[in-house]
Amino acid sequence: MDCIQEVKNQLLIPIANPTSVHKGITYSGIKIYKSLPSNILNLTNDRKLFKNELYKYLLNNSFHSVKEFLEFSRDN
Repeated sequence: MDCIQEVKNQLLIPIANPTSVHKGITYSGIKIYKSLPSNILNLTNDRKLFKNELYKYLLNNSFHSVKEFLEFSRDN
């Protein structure tokens, strides 16, 4: 896992040894990013607006763990 591929603004999760990759920050970060609502993901070209909308989203949905966030994102 030397690099992360980006295809048309979509981050691809690296495929490698599951135990080492799944614990890594790169894998976790991409997984969290891809779990964001589409209305926030569509703002990635405008960094300031993206940060503001992400901030509001996180304030309105009090997540106490990454697991809770991922489960919430999967259910909605």
